[in-house]
Amino acid sequence: MTHPRDAVEWLPQATAVLVTATVLALAAAALLDRPPPAADRGQARMVLRFLERAPAPVPSTPGVMRVAAPALVPSRARVPSSPGAAAPEQPPAPREGSTSTSARLYDANGQVRLPANVAVDPLDPGATAPPGMTNERALRRARQVLERPQALPYEPTRFAKDWASDGTLGDAAMQAVGRQMKKLTRVIFGDDIQAAVARPPPDVRFNPALHEQPSDLGSAATGDAYKAAPIPAEKAPDLNGTASAVIRAAIGEVEARHRGCSAAQLRDALGIVLPHLQELQRVERMAANGTDPVMAEHSLPAAADSAYDLARRALWYSHRQLQQMRCGG
Repeated sequence: MTHPRDAVEWLPQATAVLVTATVLALAAAALLDRPPPAADRGQARMVLRFLERAPAPVPSTPGVMRVAAPALVPSRARVPSSPGAAAPEQPPAPREGSTSTSARLYDANGQVRLPANVAVDPLDPGATAPPGMTNERALRRARQVLERPQALPYEPTRFAKDWASDGTLGDAAMQAVGRQMKKLTRVIFGDDIQAAVARPPPDVRFNPALHEQPSDLGSAATGDAYKAAPIPAEKAPDLNGTASAVIRAAIGEVEARHRGCSAAQLRDALGIVLPHLQELQRVERMAANGTDPVMAEHSLPAAADSAYDLARRALWYSHRQLQQMRCGG
């Protein structure tokens, strides 16, 4: 006899076999269920025929001969296979307003056909400018390579400094650091912060006898002994030409007092004055024609004072040399 427990264990296996057989039967029925052929349904077949495109007409240019290109006709259409064979089918004529119109408006490459006297195609973004003219389109494209078009113009307001930047995290951090540095500067230096201004050199009286190294003052061997002339230092009156006029008048006075000297003696004695006079005139010319504001405030006055003082010392030394020659004065 079959035990009830054995019947219970056999039931799932039988169910699985039955379900598998049902699935296989449905799959076979789906594969075998094919549609009937087209001939049985009474539908006509579609025939696909390829037609050769007619060559595009070449625009006529005055003074240029045109050679007609041979028509692109298939080899089987040129020569019939047999004398009794039927003539090849000709492609249908283009409809009016479609192919003929497009052949006149566009060339073989599909571009707009222009008259022969047009040098540059205004619709071609890559067109080059004629010789001697600047291609503004190319320059504009070159300038806008790394530029992003701005949809709306931005006008900063007085509240812009209080808002965080819309850029990257680094930009926002730098903006925050800048705010804190401004606050720290205001705490240290106060609200009234003034820019640093260069201080002019101190006004010290020159005394060659008290100089630490007399060799630095010049000597007769090197031709610059006039730098140690025992006269007080003076600054240039101004940069408007007064200083150079004073030096020129002093040169004329020395020449007048020593008329008995020859021209060569006067030229040798007063030759040490001319370089400093030229330097003084150069500084006055720069001040009159406009220069850097910082240079005009600090550098030019100091250069004028130095040239004026050295010119005066050279004049004193030249006058002394001419007196020792005993040629007049």
